[in-house]
Amino acid sequence: MKKVANITAFLLLSAFLVLASCTKICDEPPVDDLNALYLKFRTEGEASFTDEELESFYMVRYFDVPGDSLTFPDDTVFYHGHFYDGSANQIRLSNDTPFRNDSIFYVRYNYGLYFESDSTLSYLLTDIDLDGTYVGECDYENVKKTFHINDQLVDMSASTDNYEIKK
Repeated sequence: MKKVANITAFLLLSAFLVLASCTKICDEPPVDDLNALYLKFRTEGEASFTDEELESFYMVRYFDVPGDSLTFPDDTVFYHGHFYDGSANQIRLSNDTPFRNDSIFYVRYNYGLYFESDSTLSYLLTDIDLDGTYVGECDYENVKKTFHINDQLVDMSASTDNYEIKK
C-alpha cells in the first residue's frame, strides 16, 4: 500500500511539474504590428489627395533586384478606396497586409504606389530595412525601421505612427 501511495505521489508531482513548466508567462508581443510600415495619404490642406485619386489607388509589389530598377512586378492590390482598418487613406504594409507573406519577407520587395486617375502620381518604396530585438521574455522592440520613398530616406524606427504621403 505504501508503494502505491509513493507511486501515486510521484505521478502527481510529475504531472504538476510538467504542467507548471508549460505555463504561459505572457502573451506573444505584436511583432508584425511593431515592424509594419504605416502610411497615410494627406487628405486635408495643401498637397492633399482627392477622393477620386484615393478611389483609384493601387499598389504593385516588385522583386528587389540589387542594382536594378522596379522591373519585375510580382503582385498587385487594387484598393478602390478600401484602405487598412476601414480608414479612407491609410496603408499598413506588413507580412499580412496587403500581400501575404510567410515570415518577415515584405522587406525583400519594393513597392509602387500608383493612381489610375492620374498616371503622373507615383511613389516608390524601396530599401526597407528592419531590425528588432526581444527585451526580456515578453517584450519586443523595433530598433530600426527605415525606407526610401521616391529616393528620400524615411526613418520610422521604434514607431507605429503614420508616415504622411503628400501630393
